[in-house]
Amino acid sequence: MDGFRQHLEGNGAESSNDNSGTDSLLTQVLTKVMGELAKLYECCKHDEMSPGVCVLQLDIVIENDDGYESRFLYLLQVIANNAKDDSSSRYLNQVQKGVMSLLQNMASNSSLRAFKALTTTSGDYMFVRSNDNEGESFELEAAKVVASAFDSDNLSDEAKVTVMC
Repeated sequence: MDGFRQHLEGNGAESSNDNSGTDSLLTQVLTKVMGELAKLYECCKHDEMSPGVCVLQLDIVIENDDGYESRFLYLLQVIANNAKDDSSSRYLNQVQKGVMSLLQNMASNSSLRAFKALTTTSGDYMFVRSNDNEGESFELEAAKVVASAFDSDNLSDEAKVTVMC
């Protein structure tokens, strides 16, 4: 999987020059990969993928940890970056929905790193939302997931404050 992640990272800049047929093929491959990653997480979420020890600090960095959870989250971020659709699209594509669903599942399983990834992805949508009807965006969906996590009891109050700072 690390080789696949490196391939996606290396080809991210090239994908903007590709035609729509190649983009469609990449979306199909990433959709299939996301389905399999979801199965992998469900199988291993209480063992290898259980949230590792994460010290409550203001700079939780996903890439600096060699644990399975951190590497898995980093792969999800790379996939999400490669799945960005045309900005004129009103809805999330299948890959984006899969990434969002898996991040939400991980955050609800007390993963502070997944919660941090969702918060980082949401960007300004956590605080400001425009009134126009542009449809869904990946950032807006991440903000909705983070907001719903604040209603749950899965994350400690300290974790919520740390992630939001």
